[in-house]
Amino acid sequence: MQSKSNSLIAYRHVTSTQPLQQHRGRRSQRGSTLIELMINLAIISVLTATTLPSVSGFVATYKLQGAARMMAGELTLAKMRAAASFTQAQVTTDIGAGTFELQLYDKAAAVFVTEGGPQYLPQGMSFSYGAIETPAGTQTTIEQSTAIIFNSRGIPIDNTGAPTANYALYITNGSGMYFAITEAVNGTVYIWRYNGSGWVKTG
Repeated sequence: MQSKSNSLIAYRHVTSTQPLQQHRGRRSQRGSTLIELMINLAIISVLTATTLPSVSGFVATYKLQGAARMMAGELTLAKMRAAASFTQAQVTTDIGAGTFELQLYDKAAAVFVTEGGPQYLPQGMSFSYGAIETPAGTQTTIEQSTAIIFNSRGIPIDNTGAPTANYALYITNGSGMYFAITEAVNGTVYIWRYNGSGWVKTG
């Protein structure tokens, strides 16, 4: 009889402590989950802080390079239009307004006629080489070309009609990034990026 009583007491003790143990277990699980969540948030914050500047820099470079390619495409088009029309063509720039346009020489009127109207550089970009003193490509002294002329063979020429490789356009996003577009004497268009100490050809 005493054995049965002891067994009953032991049973009651076990059953009475089980809910408490389960409750403590649930609290422990909730605590662990909250700590893990806080750790994950901290990791995400650190990764965001370290990767965001590099991503922003990549996007800025990509946009500026896209503008350089747009300018290079306009020069290539001018060269092709000159050859196709057996006349001269030029790309002129308005440095202050940040615009450029293609013009074809009208032999009868003896003037350059604009085709398609002015085009604008993307927002936030402008024609400038800042404080850079080293010219890109084969340009002898750094300067912004305001008119790049092609003869009827698609060769860049100066105001006297002589072939030249001294043309260059420089663009910036105003955040220390610079690209340049130059013309070789045979009419080939090149794109350059300034790396802080010199010009690196990118296309």
